[in-house]
Amino acid sequence: IWNHLNGLSDSKLLGYYARFDNTPLLVCCCYIFDMVPMPQIGERYPMDVQQVLTSEKVEAIFMDCLFRDGEDTSNHIAVEGVVHNVGFHPERLESHRAEIEAMLDELPEMFHEKSGGGWSFLNACNDKHDNQWTDFHMRMEQLFQLGGGIGRVKSLLPREAWAMLPGGMPYYVVTAK
Repeated sequence: IWNHLNGLSDSKLLGYYARFDNTPLLVCCCYIFDMVPMPQIGERYPMDVQQVLTSEKVEAIFMDCLFRDGEDTSNHIAVEGVVHNVGFHPERLESHRAEIEAMLDELPEMFHEKSGGGWSFLNACNDKHDNQWTDFHMRMEQLFQLGGGIGRVKSLLPREAWAMLPGGMPYYVVTAK
């Protein structure tokens, strides 16, 4: 009840408790109060599902797609970000296309062209399952830059118009495949 009064949704509550190793009593309380259906014996709790979108995956792919010392950068794929501009190595970026698309597909439906039409950068810290996947704006920026590099993410307005948007942040849309 306390968590509901403080605005924590059921899925966020389970995600919060999943961060701790010793929470069987708390998890059981969630099931007792009908927040989620009780799993059958042998079933895994919903919080045990492997996340497709994580800060670590975004950072690893982003870093792999950058040019290394001594490489020819003349064929770079330039992508503008909220704070940083980058140039990606085209072959390495393309080699990660499927992973990048899978991570973009994990963003909330509001970001997707066919279901929401675009949403504020500030909302990208949660995935479509309402789990917070990152604490860092830089990781969100890197995900959108990777998506922009493969042609799947676009800013809805030019940078000059961002100041009139909430928080002065851009609205991004994930385009259809």
